[in-house]
Amino acid sequence: MRHLIAVAFLTLLSGCWTGPEFYTQAEGAPALPAGRYQVVDIVEPFGSDVDPDFGKRVKVEYAKDGQAYIHDASERKDDSSKVIFAPLAGMPNIYIVQANLHSPMISRKGKVIQARSVYGLINVTPDGYQLALPPCDGTRRIWEGSDATEKGLLLVRKSACVFLSRESFESAMQKFAKDPIRWTTYRRVKG
Repeated sequence: MRHLIAVAFLTLLSGCWTGPEFYTQAEGAPALPAGRYQVVDIVEPFGSDVDPDFGKRVKVEYAKDGQAYIHDASERKDDSSKVIFAPLAGMPNIYIVQANLHSPMISRKGKVIQARSVYGLINVTPDGYQLALPPCDGTRRIWEGSDATEKGLLLVRKSACVFLSRESFESAMQKFAKDPIRWTTYRRVKG
């Protein structure tokens, strides 16, 4: 699984939250200690769309310049596994995860969606972290009324929520963090 984070956002549940690259590396923080993590619990309220082995073991690494990488533990880091952890204002231990895409997404009508990043949340815990991926269809009440638009994704027959401004995105993410629908819990493991 070469593009673990990007693929996760594109294939899980009902699409994803996307937008421009709202955060730069300079705004990022080393939210997680480097090391290996393993899934110990997946809360899946929408049914079983998730491959049970998907992302089961991941590795968090940092380059000398501070850039974070999350990738399948059996693979080497590469540019497709780069992420930025941006602190979510007013929520200790909660970080926005921005994974930058290397190719455009295609809508059901064949139009290219200009979103360049996909987003999620991590909640840092004493022994690991929890990951929440906001599903577009399951979060309509949160993002409706913002400048987000809903686009169909041809590849997964789901919808993506495309946020147009950082302010609108952060407001929606604050609401989502209070009721994240679904957490996948990862614990740090040796080796």
